[in-house]
Amino acid sequence: MILDPVVLLTFVPQFIDPTRAVLPQFLFFGAVMALGGLIVNGLVGQFAGQLRGYLKAGSLSEKITRWVSATVFGALAARLALKA
Repeated sequence: MILDPVVLLTFVPQFIDPTRAVLPQFLFFGAVMALGGLIVNGLVGQFAGQLRGYLKAGSLSEKITRWVSATVFGALAARLALKA
């Protein structure tokens, strides 16, 4: 999404100074946005990798997660069945 040309052309121009060279400014702000996206996506990947260890198959946390998910979906199904 960050490297989407529509996003760049929508948000970056408001930070461009038209009295100076436009292309270097676009390249700089585009690089800043790409770097920000890389950092955020990298942190999400690291967090997901660490979380995987806690949720590995057969662990107590996996059983609790399954129980909570089943309870929530069961309650939603019951609500939907009773509402109709």
